[in-house]
Amino acid sequence: MPKQHIEGLIGQLHDKFANTETNAQQDAMITQMQSQLADWEGPNPPRDFRATAELLYQELEDEHPTAARLIQEVINTLTNICV
Repeated sequence: MPKQHIEGLIGQLHDKFANTETNAQQDAMITQMQSQLADWEGPNPPRDFRATAELLYQELEDEHPTAARLIQEVINTLTNICV
């Protein structure tokens, strides 16, 4: 269930950026997260998934606060999984 929730959030993030300019680094991180989600098997997220989410949050928080809130929700969900 948490994986599906995160997939939905990443989908919303992708949809949000369909009409917004992002830089190459932000695009690469979103693509990396989508790839990591595709590879996610079992109860725990991929090893570097949280680190990627935290870096993306830092990249987005000033210029794209709505997108940053989506990533913060991803981070919160990861925190709940790993407790």
